[in-house]
Amino acid sequence: MTWNPSNLKLLYTEEEIERTIDRLAVQLNLDLHGEDPVFVCILKGALPLTWDLMRRMNFDVSLSYVRVRRFMGTTGGTPQLYGFEPTEFENKVVVLVDTVLDEGDTMNLLLKTIEPIAKKLLTVVLVQKQTQYQGSADYVGFQAPDRFLCGRGMDFDGKYRGLPAIYMLEE
Repeated sequence: MTWNPSNLKLLYTEEEIERTIDRLAVQLNLDLHGEDPVFVCILKGALPLTWDLMRRMNFDVSLSYVRVRRFMGTTGGTPQLYGFEPTEFENKVVVLVDTVLDEGDTMNLLLKTIEPIAKKLLTVVLVQKQTQYQGSADYVGFQAPDRFLCGRGMDFDGKYRGLPAIYMLEE
């Protein structure tokens, strides 16, 4: 895919992203060796990252998902969970996979819901924004400015998820 909307500025290239996912996969392979993890894809944005990580694992990984809706345009709201049954994670090693961590609302809701019942809970994000949020994911690919991002699974009103690189919306 070669198109790039004119109001987007390149932040991370496809090559940089692939190398970073390789690094995350190596760390996960080492840390999850001997476990039987379930990767929980936070839909829709984390589909590309989840797939990229799963195919780099040196062991079988179970897959689940949760659909979360939080943004309308560039405005965030209260996260809403869809198609989610937390009891499937009882006594399991759970790896939450998301594309971006910014204000932490979605991640905190999922942590609060799954952590009490999971054997172990880990979090992976491709990008963590430099925001007021005090937490961090266990595995972080990139640090990014607190700007609206799209590409590599992240969208702007449902568009641009398929861009192979990550862009930020110009102010």
